[in-house]
Amino acid sequence: MRAIPASTVLLTLVEGIIPATPEDRETRDVELELTLRDGRFEPTVWGYAVHFNRADHEGKIVRIDGDKLWVKLALNPDKWFPKTAGEAEYELTLKREGDHYTGSFTGTFAYPGKEGPVKSNVRGKITGKLYPLWSEPAPSFKKLEPQEHPRLIFRKSDLPRIQKRLKTPQGKAILKRFLAMLPQQHVKDGKCAPYFPAGYGLVYQLTGDKAHAQRAKELLAGMLHLGGSQEIHYGPLAQSIAVTLDFCYDAWDPAFRQTVIDNLAQRTINLYTGEGVGAYSVNPWHNKQGVWAPSAGVAALCLLGEKTSNGQEVPGLERMIHRLARDTRRYFQFNGTSNSGWCLEGQDYKRMTWNSGPGHLIQAYRSALGGDLLAGWWGHWSILGQWMEQPPASPVVVADDLGNFQYSGLWPLGLVSVPSTMKAGARWLYDHAFGLEGNQTFGIFWAYHAAYVLMNYPFETDPKPPAKSLPWVAPDPTGGHWIFRKSWEGKNDSLVVLQLRSNIQRGCHYERSGRTWDMQLFALGKQWVGSRTLVEKDPSPGVALPMVSNPGAYNSVLGAITTDWSASQSGQASLSLDMTPVYLQALVSGEKPPTNQKTATVARFGTFIDHGVRVQRALALDLSGASGVPVLLVLVDQSQGAHDFTWNLKLADEVGTGKVEGNTVTVGDPLGVNLTCTFIGPKPQTITGAIQATGSADYFAVITVQRGRAPALQIEGEGLAARVRVGRQRIHFEGGKLVWQ
Repeated sequence: MRAIPASTVLLTLVEGIIPATPEDRETRDVELELTLRDGRFEPTVWGYAVHFNRADHEGKIVRIDGDKLWVKLALNPDKWFPKTAGEAEYELTLKREGDHYTGSFTGTFAYPGKEGPVKSNVRGKITGKLYPLWSEPAPSFKKLEPQEHPRLIFRKSDLPRIQKRLKTPQGKAILKRFLAMLPQQHVKDGKCAPYFPAGYGLVYQLTGDKAHAQRAKELLAGMLHLGGSQEIHYGPLAQSIAVTLDFCYDAWDPAFRQTVIDNLAQRTINLYTGEGVGAYSVNPWHNKQGVWAPSAGVAALCLLGEKTSNGQEVPGLERMIHRLARDTRRYFQFNGTSNSGWCLEGQDYKRMTWNSGPGHLIQAYRSALGGDLLAGWWGHWSILGQWMEQPPASPVVVADDLGNFQYSGLWPLGLVSVPSTMKAGARWLYDHAFGLEGNQTFGIFWAYHAAYVLMNYPFETDPKPPAKSLPWVAPDPTGGHWIFRKSWEGKNDSLVVLQLRSNIQRGCHYERSGRTWDMQLFALGKQWVGSRTLVEKDPSPGVALPMVSNPGAYNSVLGAITTDWSASQSGQASLSLDMTPVYLQALVSGEKPPTNQKTATVARFGTFIDHGVRVQRALALDLSGASGVPVLLVLVDQSQGAHDFTWNLKLADEVGTGKVEGNTVTVGDPLGVNLTCTFIGPKPQTITGAIQATGSADYFAVITVQRGRAPALQIEGEGLAARVRVGRQRIHFEGGKLVWQ
């Protein structure tokens, strides 16, 4: 077996808390995080069970014998479940193949319940994977010296590189924008007030002129009393105070510096414990955790090695930092921003969170400790996913939110999330939207965000067009938000976005994330399918879904589940989807299902009426051009239990309806730019130009977008067994999948 570097190992113990019921959509799993070094596991183990409570559970490996490990966890309480103490013991049998683990476990999970001790005897399977070790620096990293500042965005040793960057054309434009925004008090709002003095702290670092640090002191002195009604207000205050202190540390007099340290220490403790900060959420998918945990982490990193007025450091500060770092990683893991950049709570909450949340701690953790909170799959699409699903336009246009005091942090702070392999494409996009070939703002609204751009804009990477440097698929099989963009040709780009809403969680603004099924299709300068935005005021299925006769047989929370998917580098993708959850009928609040009515109980969302409707969908997409057209989309739907199953494609308002000829609908100009949809089985249907088809339980539809006449379909066989050829592409349906040949 090949040697591997020191790594983080994440193991999922399926049903490691308690055996799940058949109706559960809520996992009963335990996640164990271990460290593998020199081929051996280190003793420390961290456990987490997202549907048990929200605490980290400390543990250790008590014995290793070959491929077997014995692990003990001390089950810790959290703010919501203060009495949830206990312990878990597991015997693990592991097998590693490459970077993946499989295996089995047995054990016990015991804690005090409301009516006495609760103990589960558990057993099940293990899945796991190796990831880069996120918590430790590279060997060349220089550790912090005592009282070394700045440390949160950059170190003193970074200043020569920053000064060199400021002499480039891009650096001069960044400096110009920074100085223009510096004196503007954009909003007299306590939630954001300390952002202002932090900008003057940055001027001090860049110039060495203590007059700017004095100006920051004057501004900050009048703000230290500010609090906030919630942690999403209190957290940004702490984070901004920390950055200002970090920039101005050696320019302030000792008395004022101590006042700020004491103030920041109390804020950090309050954020960590949840005391005195108003509403408090520890749901890892919630914007509140995405704000308070990283903000508290930045504050804690600023305080490392510092003493409060009582002559002591903040108790347990390193432990706080470790937990807050893990909380921030989990925001990516459970929110959905890790795979396609889509946020479980919608785009407004994503931007608000980034304005004061994860980007700050990712940068501070990297700068101060040398670790990488994004190691693994976490967060790499946070900003790039935003680019990919921007509606095609020329020149590049983005929803930058410059001027919005709550939403203006995504672009400068999101740069920290771009992996090295994608920086060339990210720079091309940034240049064309915000850089010298765009509006020249570099995405900067709050002046001190210029420091993040100076550190993370890829100055030393030559830009490359995204089609040559970025993946064409941003996959999200867990959250169900898929982005496909093969070409980057301005307004003529081909773009397909699927929103399945697969993994909605309660305890957040999930209603902002869109419908349970929606699709956008752009090609040849037009949007052909879907709404302009995937987020609408009414999140109900509406007419975006294949429909059944009972109009109530839907719900707005349970989306389709991806059961299988694949994508080739050349531009073909295939997905298999279980649409069944969408067809469970939601009950009105307080309503009880009729007697003898079959129901389904779904964890987190309660009881639904089950009409016995079962729908499977297979989708295949070709953006390679091998079919002879820019877009080839194939859909197969199979249903059971639906008395009247109506296939439906929601056309964009701007393209109107289509013309029906036999089994084909043509939308647009048949001799110009158009979309065609052809049904090839399995039996004759009634078709309208909406585009809708009725009269069958199963449908096989082939959709193309092109200039001029659509390519002729070559079809062998009938119904769902048909084999279809479009240009050089061949495809057929087999075993629940659409298969490219």
